[in-house]
Amino acid sequence: MGNCVMRKTLRIKLVLKSTNESGSTRSRLRLTAGLIVLKLCTTRLPDKTAIYENMFTPRSFNLVSLLAQDDCPEVRHGFLEALRNALANGLLSSRWYTLCFLTAFEPNEDFKEVMVRWLKNRAENYRMIEKFDCSNRRSSEGVRHGEDVPKVIPFTCTSHRFLQRRI
Repeated sequence: MGNCVMRKTLRIKLVLKSTNESGSTRSRLRLTAGLIVLKLCTTRLPDKTAIYENMFTPRSFNLVSLLAQDDCPEVRHGFLEALRNALANGLLSSRWYTLCFLTAFEPNEDFKEVMVRWLKNRAENYRMIEKFDCSNRRSSEGVRHGEDVPKVIPFTCTSHRFLQRRI
């Protein structure tokens, strides 16, 4: 699957370099290339290990960030919608949130407001998770120091990220 997607991305790159394509075709190809990059970065092994996201260099990340500031609004909105869905489903790492913050320069005020509202909602969800972690940490310490619990149970880290990696 990876080779097929890489060939398709290479083909899009070659078409983008050619000068005889119209502006609308180029913008559609830019959007398609960005969506393919997102698809590659969300691809995971059965044990939830990222395959291609770890190979994605900071230079490539900067090139993809240009899609969030593209001249064509359809490209910007299409890419950011797909990015938002992938982030909401937990398929991408937190570094991808930086692309959402680039909507601060969005000329379309309605779309900008939608993204700001979504980011605030995501921040509230993370705060709720952190509150849950704190209460979970306190309760686990109470259980750990209880007399009924055998001392062989390791309660060293109750972070949801740690537990997700272990499961």
